[in-house]
Amino acid sequence: MAALAVAKKNLPKGLAPMEGLLNDLVKKEIITQEVYERIKGDEDFEQYFKPQTKGKKKGSKSSTKKSKKDSATKEQKNKEAFDGDRCSARKWESEGGLGYDNIQCSSCKKVSCEEAEGILEEFKGKMTEDQIASLPGYLEKYDGCYCKNHLKQDFFMPNGWWLGKVNESRPEEPMLPKGSFKDGYQEEYKEHRWMFAEDGSKNERLSNRGRKKKVVEEDEEVEKVVEKKEEPKEEPKEEEVQEEPKEDSDEEEEVQEKPKEEDSDEEEEVQEEPKKDEHPDEPYIVDGVEYTKHWDDEDNEWMVILESEHIGWPTDDGKINFADDDEEEAHTARIE
Repeated sequence: MAALAVAKKNLPKGLAPMEGLLNDLVKKEIITQEVYERIKGDEDFEQYFKPQTKGKKKGSKSSTKKSKKDSATKEQKNKEAFDGDRCSARKWESEGGLGYDNIQCSSCKKVSCEEAEGILEEFKGKMTEDQIASLPGYLEKYDGCYCKNHLKQDFFMPNGWWLGKVNESRPEEPMLPKGSFKDGYQEEYKEHRWMFAEDGSKNERLSNRGRKKKVVEEDEEVEKVVEKKEEPKEEPKEEEVQEEPKEDSDEEEEVQEKPKEEDSDEEEEVQEEPKKDEHPDEPYIVDGVEYTKHWDDEDNEWMVILESEHIGWPTDDGKINFADDDEEEAHTARIE
């Protein structure tokens, strides 16, 4: 035991522990040099004479995982077969604003049917009365297919997880609800488009970045506009008043019409000019990551985008109210 303690204390850097011990045993004449050479030369003891290597640097483990993860391109991941051991959620991964439709969540930690109730009960304080009432029915249909993150979003999103399961047919018009799990989801949506159409042809990216409200609400608004337009039908009095002075005032009408056209042209020119620079795009840097602050004309609000893809909304303290949890996770990855 004393020899082993001395060997550990005096072991040179990079020298195998067994080799240091044998050196000390030879010095103390406990074993001979010949025995030392026989032990060291035996193939069965070869593993004991490998030099010690320095421990991995901090972060090396994560960097290895990252490089392994990045080894597969999005196109390659989109061609992978369904993995029953992983969460079944279809993930949104895009290029140029268009998304791949067959990329599966990478999490292997699926929530079982027995665990689902306990997990959702943790967030009961965030539930509305309707959601609390619908919880038993949701749990009865749940088949243990989601990870914790997608289980939460599937329950709290108005129409379930907006991309569905990767082993089921894709939604042809994927609509992401506005809001987030943290702040709650709303009945207002942002339209997304797949990379390829049903016939396999390449889609063109959406030109507008606005979110669309429920179809029911749009129909109601259209009906209201139609009703308003149809109301003022009976206006016979104005026609009678205009017909009487026509014989005496033909020249006056011509004089009045000309300045109206000139005035309207000037007004249009004045209105068009400031629109170009009224809300220019601005750099928006959060946690060292540069995004773009973009004005959405359709909804009259600022948005945070990255390469024309909607990330979320800017906050007063210079942060981002992310569109969903996936965008927040992607931001964290960009920081790292």
